[in-house]
Amino acid sequence: MTLDGGLVRLRQAQSLAPSERKIADVILQDPAAFLKMNLAELAEQSGSSSAAVVRLWQSLDFEGFHDLKLRVAGDYQKEQGQSPVLYGEIEQGSDLEQIVNAVKQRSVQGIQDTASLVDLVAMGKAIDALAKGRRNCLFGVGASGIIAEDMATKLLRIGLLAMSFRDYHQCVTFATQLSPEDVFVAVSYSGYTTDTLEVAQMAKERGATLIALTQYKRNPLRELADISLFVSADESVIRAAAMTSRINSLFVMDLLFTGVASQTYETSIDLLNATGEAAARHRKN
Repeated sequence: MTLDGGLVRLRQAQSLAPSERKIADVILQDPAAFLKMNLAELAEQSGSSSAAVVRLWQSLDFEGFHDLKLRVAGDYQKEQGQSPVLYGEIEQGSDLEQIVNAVKQRSVQGIQDTASLVDLVAMGKAIDALAKGRRNCLFGVGASGIIAEDMATKLLRIGLLAMSFRDYHQCVTFATQLSPEDVFVAVSYSGYTTDTLEVAQMAKERGATLIALTQYKRNPLRELADISLFVSADESVIRAAAMTSRINSLFVMDLLFTGVASQTYETSIDLLNATGEAAARHRKN
């Protein structure tokens, strides 16, 4: 995978210590200049210390200063190749062409940013857990519930026992019956949805493997989870529809499903063909 995600992580990290925030701001204000600095120069430029630089890359899960620079360079190079007019906010009276371009740019950029946040080790663990889980339970509220339902349907198509819930009370009933052989996937972009946190806590107390699909910024769901998968989203003021977070969440779920299907290929391919043929009988030619 391309080494990138540096600028994405720095932009989305909102819980840094003040000294770390100053360093992040220096990098974000002029990535090209940062790429020419060594550790001591970055500390001096930000009015901070070398120890604070170390804490910054540890806080954002970089492997070291070199890894931080490589991933910032990857993002910076990609952004230099983009049109200078990136997606903008939709305003009253926006014409249809402007809306199409804005939504397209936001969606494409969101998927690219989310791909740069993929942790292959965490993704591999999540795929393995779902493939081997006795039961896979997925839960989300609102738009997150639709994402959970879509994933559960996909898993059922390849012969895995999966169910999704959008109703808190139904999910609580099921969560109390989970065991260490089961997997619970909690979907919440914010990571602060109380219904999701409560059922996730119950699932974890029962010993189930807890997978979180949430934003990169530290949040209660991310801290609770055994495995965290991250979604990037720069939502517009038109926030109620959760547009980019929804698309990016579906992208991560598709990565998960494809990985599980690949790991269980011998049985999955036959079942996918069978379910496809069954559905085709209900389509008009």
